[in-house]
Amino acid sequence: MSKIITILFLGAIMNLSANEPKLPESSKLIFNPPIVNPIETENGLKIYAQSDKTLPIIHLTAIIKTGKVYDPKEKIGLNELLMESLRDGGTLKYKSDEIDKKLEYLGASIDTSINYEEARVNLTCLKKDFDTVFDIFFDIISNPAFEEDKFNLKKEEMIEMIRRRNDKSDIEARREALRMFYGPEHPYGWRTEIDTVNSITIDDLKKYHKNFFKPNNIIIATAGDFDEKEILNKISEKFSSLKKETVVFPEIPEVKIEKEKKIYLIDKPLSQSFIVFLMEGLKRHDDREYSLSVLSEYMGGGIQSKLGREIRSKRGLAYSVYSYPAKRNKSGFIQTYVGTKPQSVNEAITEVLRNMNEAKTS
Repeated sequence: MSKIITILFLGAIMNLSANEPKLPESSKLIFNPPIVNPIETENGLKIYAQSDKTLPIIHLTAIIKTGKVYDPKEKIGLNELLMESLRDGGTLKYKSDEIDKKLEYLGASIDTSINYEEARVNLTCLKKDFDTVFDIFFDIISNPAFEEDKFNLKKEEMIEMIRRRNDKSDIEARREALRMFYGPEHPYGWRTEIDTVNSITIDDLKKYHKNFFKPNNIIIATAGDFDEKEILNKISEKFSSLKKETVVFPEIPEVKIEKEKKIYLIDKPLSQSFIVFLMEGLKRHDDREYSLSVLSEYMGGGIQSKLGREIRSKRGLAYSVYSYPAKRNKSGFIQTYVGTKPQSVNEAITEVLRNMNEAKTS
C-alpha cells in the first residue's frame, strides 16, 4: 500500500480576536510565581538564582545567545557540532574520559543542546558535589579542548544521521514542511548535508566558540538547595576571569512567507500517512503570544483537545493529532500534525480545516 505524506501550508495566522466563546464559570485562578531579580556582573554576565531546599539538588543552566541560524551556509551544522563537541571533547583542564568518569561517579550530569536561536549548557548535581561539578561545567564553557578523536566521532555520527534521516517518515514530513515553508535558502529552512558537515574543522569550532561564548552573551539561571548570596558569589567569582567583548552576529534575512495555500506531496511505499499543516505564527515578544498559546492548547494540546476529540476519539481518523506554536525572532509558525492511514487522508484534512475555520469564526 502506498504511503502519502501530505504537507499543507496556510499563509495567514488564525484570528486571535474572533468573537469570544461562551466559557463555563470558574473560580479565580491564584498564581503567584516567585520574583527573581537578576544580578549583572562587571563583565556583563546575568545571573538568576532561586533557592529551593525541597531536595539536596542544584540545577544550573547557561543560556548562550547563538544558534543554528548563525551557521555559515557552506558549513550548515557547525553550531550543532560545536555544542556536541563542547560537552564530549574535553577541556584544557579535564580530559573527556575523566569528565565522564567523574560525573558518573557523582551521579551528576552536564549536557548541551542547541536550537535555531539559543544554546544551553545544563548542570544537575547533589548539593555536596556542586563545587566539583561546577568547576567542570565552567571549564567546558570557557576552555574546551575539542579533542580530535571526539570531534571526528561526532562528525561521523552527524553524517550517519543525515544518511538515515528519512528512515522515520513522520520526522521527514515535519522537517520538509518547515523547509518549504521558510524556503531552503533561508536559515530557518536549512538542513545539514554531508558536504556541509564534512567541510567543518576544529578551527571553525574554535572560531565560533571564541565569538559567542562571552560573559556578556550568557545568562545563567540556577535553582536548588543553596544560599542565594553564596551561590551568586561563587558564579560571579568563577566567571570573573572572562572578559566582556563584542559579539558579532551574522545578519539573518527577513522571512518572506507566501500568503496563498500550497500543497507538497512526498510519496513513499508505506502503510501510513503523515499530514503537516503550517501557517504563519508570531515573532518573539508579540503581545498576542499568550492568547495564541491558550488557543493552540485548546485546539491541539493533547488527546482531550478539540482536534483530539473530533479527529481521534469521535471519528477514529488518526492515532496521533496535535498542534503547537513556535516563536522565532524573524517569524514564528503554527504546526498541526495528523498521523493516519492513506484511506483517511482526505477526511482527516477536511476535519482539520473545518475545526480551524470554526476556531476563527466562533
